[in-house]
Amino acid sequence: MTDIPSEDLAQVRAAELARRLTLLVDAVRAETGEKLTFPTIEKELAERGIHISAGRWSYMLSGTGPLTTDLRLLSALADIFQVPREYLLSWELDGLPDRIDAQLELIKKMREEKLASLVARTLGPLSADTLRALSKAVDDSTK
Repeated sequence: MTDIPSEDLAQVRAAELARRLTLLVDAVRAETGEKLTFPTIEKELAERGIHISAGRWSYMLSGTGPLTTDLRLLSALADIFQVPREYLLSWELDGLPDRIDAQLELIKKMREEKLASLVARTLGPLSADTLRALSKAVDDSTK
């Protein structure tokens, strides 16, 4: 990565931070069933003595603004999402925190089951062989 111009590297890292934050927001929604809103994030950060504007939060989630390097802010967000701070602070860290990985796996399984249920309702009674073939097709398409 050292051959990448610093401006491009900052944009790549901003996009990666956005991806990580979006995964965390999705995990919270899966755990609670509720969408994590900006006012909730703003309140949680304010309780830690940190201010964030709606605009900044928006560009952090979209990856379209400057790279956020505020260690205090990123550390507080990691605490709020209950993930290791390195997940938001380190670019060398591969993979997902265990809790988030498990949550995303659960979401994937729930979507597969929802799809299988929809297919079964839509198509009506099917033979065991047909159900197995559909199940295999769903499994193959989600890998």
